[in-house]
Amino acid sequence: ALLAFMKETRPSKKTLYVLDEISDTLCRLLDAGEAIRNLQPNADLREMAESVSSRMASIMFTLNSDTSLSDAVKVLLDESEVKRQNGEKSEMDEEDMFVALKHYREFTNSGVHLKGEATQQAIRLQEEISTLSMRFQQNINDAGSIRGESEPPFIVHNASDVIAQLPRSTVDAFLPFLDTTNNRLVIPSQYARSSDLQSTLLLYVLKPSSVRRDATVYDHTAAPSNLPILDAMLRKRLQFAQLTGHSSYADYMIKAPTTLAENPSYVEDMLKTFLKELKPTTEKEMNLMKDIKRKEERIKNKEDVTLYRWDRNFYMGTAKARVCRASGLDLKDYFPLGGVMDGLNHILS
Repeated sequence: ALLAFMKETRPSKKTLYVLDEISDTLCRLLDAGEAIRNLQPNADLREMAESVSSRMASIMFTLNSDTSLSDAVKVLLDESEVKRQNGEKSEMDEEDMFVALKHYREFTNSGVHLKGEATQQAIRLQEEISTLSMRFQQNINDAGSIRGESEPPFIVHNASDVIAQLPRSTVDAFLPFLDTTNNRLVIPSQYARSSDLQSTLLLYVLKPSSVRRDATVYDHTAAPSNLPILDAMLRKRLQFAQLTGHSSYADYMIKAPTTLAENPSYVEDMLKTFLKELKPTTEKEMNLMKDIKRKEERIKNKEDVTLYRWDRNFYMGTAKARVCRASGLDLKDYFPLGGVMDGLNHILS
């Protein structure tokens, strides 16, 4: 009914409300399907959710290639611009113009300008990319469950001392693994995954280097069945990007209406600037962590100290506690969301 309204009535401010309603409905269904796919233990229900998500994604891709919808938004933008130039008042305020431009950019970025078979090919490629992405994530989840059942658990001794070091808000996450008889934590290996128990937090408190290493390797090991899927997904992304007039998939993504940058080079330049500006501070902090590790592990020469990937979080937390005499939770009140967002806007501008 909403789509019929869009096609049968003259474009007006209400057009934007209808587009938002369609978008909101699809996103609600997609989010629900995503939650079921990732949280539901029943494989049949996960498969049904994937089917629904694929269908909703297909509808979204089809709508994004519908020229009647993009033309309606273009009419609104053009008429408002003409009225602005003539000094006339438009029914569209600044917020409406922003929303209209966002919708139009989404249409053009998705290939609404394509004709005939090219349009259908773009829709098929987006459907294939979406399906491959879902299979990729599901393989990660399945591999974690299989490995978690077959691998031995992580054992953390002196559990009472470890728990005493944790912020009160995080203690409950570890209590199900507490073996009070032997004063130890028995943590199934799948819970080292960041999706189940915050692996960052886990690596902060696991003092034995071998356990931190095992947790890190586990968390960063790819499911073997994902390698051909990843290869296929990258190829499909490139095909879709080139079909819709983009130099790469990164170029397509960066030109989405929700991003701040205008092309991938802006992102690369920003990262290089961060790297240059932060390098002196980073080297100073790295040396501090190396010094702590040298003393902890009684290594004589500084040159013999290496900070591995699994050391970073542990010694970062230790250094922060020693230098600042505070944990991350103690500091978070000094970084309210509004202040952080203002800082990011200042950096990006």
